[in-house]
Amino acid sequence: MKAICISLLMLFCLTATQVKAQGFLDKIDRAADKLDRATNTADRAANKADKAGKVGKKLTGFFGKGKEGEAGLNKTVVKIEGISYEQLNQLNKSLKSCQGVSATNVAFNKNSSKIIVSHAGGSNELLDEMIKKSQGILSKDAIDGVEEGQIDLSIK
Repeated sequence: MKAICISLLMLFCLTATQVKAQGFLDKIDRAADKLDRATNTADRAANKADKAGKVGKKLTGFFGKGKEGEAGLNKTVVKIEGISYEQLNQLNKSLKSCQGVSATNVAFNKNSSKIIVSHAGGSNELLDEMIKKSQGILSKDAIDGVEEGQIDLSIK
């Protein structure tokens, strides 16, 4: 009889412990569900913001505003005939030091080279600055043509 009572007492204690453990596990499960719902809500908000950004980019592209339009920069292609590689690099360095120039991209060819310049202001202003900064390489005699977005030069 004593063994039965001890067995029942142990069974009762183990059952109570299991009930408490189950309640604790249920709380953890509910907390994990809340975290999942919060994560899903944040993901949906991020997806909506991404879609809105894509629509905005399409609209600005449609109206002709690109990255350069937003930053207020213009692009001018400087085409140069008869320039050596060394002179082209010197001209590029002087272009980078011009006021308003943010970036240059150089392409060398023995017959006709070019420098693509991202800058503030117009092409005529860029040409004036370029002639001032690149003395010894360029002069006003080297100008073959100027229009907005393109400068044609010939080194003789």
